[in-house]
Amino acid sequence: MRNRKALLFVNDLGFFFSHRLPIALAGQARGFSVAVSAPEDSANAADVARLAEHNLKWLPVPVRRHGLNPLKDLKTLEAVGRILLRERPDILHNVTAKCILHGSLAARLVSLPGLPPLRVINAVSGLGFAFIRQSADARLARNVIRAGYRLLPPAARTWFIFQNADDQRLFEREGMVKPGRSVIVRGSGVDLEHFQPVASKPTAPKRVVLPARLLWDKGVREFADAARLLRPDFLDVEFCLAGGLDTTYRQHVPEAQVRAWESEGLLRWLGHQHDMLACLQAADIACLPSYREGLPKALLEAAACGLPIVTTDVPGCREVVEDGINGLLVPARDASALAGALRRVLTDSDLAARLGAASRQRSATHFCAQALAGQTIDLWERALDSGAAR
Repeated sequence: MRNRKALLFVNDLGFFFSHRLPIALAGQARGFSVAVSAPEDSANAADVARLAEHNLKWLPVPVRRHGLNPLKDLKTLEAVGRILLRERPDILHNVTAKCILHGSLAARLVSLPGLPPLRVINAVSGLGFAFIRQSADARLARNVIRAGYRLLPPAARTWFIFQNADDQRLFEREGMVKPGRSVIVRGSGVDLEHFQPVASKPTAPKRVVLPARLLWDKGVREFADAARLLRPDFLDVEFCLAGGLDTTYRQHVPEAQVRAWESEGLLRWLGHQHDMLACLQAADIACLPSYREGLPKALLEAAACGLPIVTTDVPGCREVVEDGINGLLVPARDASALAGALRRVLTDSDLAARLGAASRQRSATHFCAQALAGQTIDLWERALDSGAAR
């Protein structure tokens, strides 16, 4: 009997290391040989070397990560199909919409008589702009995604992983996932041994940090507007953006706008953070006014560091924060409500301490990376053992 093989297909190799490495390692611990596919342009020599250090096979593919391009998408589909035929994995684990569609369609095309049936695990890590916005291009993207999901391999060979119940219900309501063919795994979790509360912090200045890429859908505009409302009363508070520019997304915040906020004295832009632990340990409050998430790893890391959190009452964010317990929830796209919640935490040290302590406890109880990775491998084994999948 040959060794069990799994292929993780992700849209960015850096994303694999930040979010999915524990799954690959947990799979190896259960006896799987694990390979990783990601776009060629997302890799660098250091990350490819890290794969080798973990005994993970590197299988680059040409993937256009954003937008629709039929010719390039067909080339991706062909490349993934060739990998599946050559490697013959038992499990194909696709992460994010593009990889789910390309990987699943390729799996359907290469399902040939005489070959072992390929089990497909589709991990929905968030719905993206197509399900957040109501513009014409977003509606077109939604229709393409819906059509694509209905062409996936038969339900008997396909399982879905959702990070929150809202996304699961939406996919079932839209007919993209059959009831009973999905599970909820609360994100990729957090390394509780690495992300720890700091013993002591400087009393001033206080720092409110928004840890996210600079995309409008992360609520960056609302954060700046809230800072403008609070600035007259909190001259000694730093409102910080901890994230890099990402011009590959249509909804990116232009650098000129960020610089304008800085010139106005509203925000401090820290840029992309390679050391999130140091960034969060230097903060007093974590804030993410996102419009919708799968389950934001940045908030999981902030909670593990014992920070009070102010975020929006939307799918994904409310999985991390229980309102009034480890943070405060506010309506999305409401800068005034956001400013009010931040004011409460900034002016009430007892409240901040209580919320922060509860954040750490909630992380330990619900979001341990190793435990969540184990739940994913449980699904791999369930897929292989399922009589319906044979």
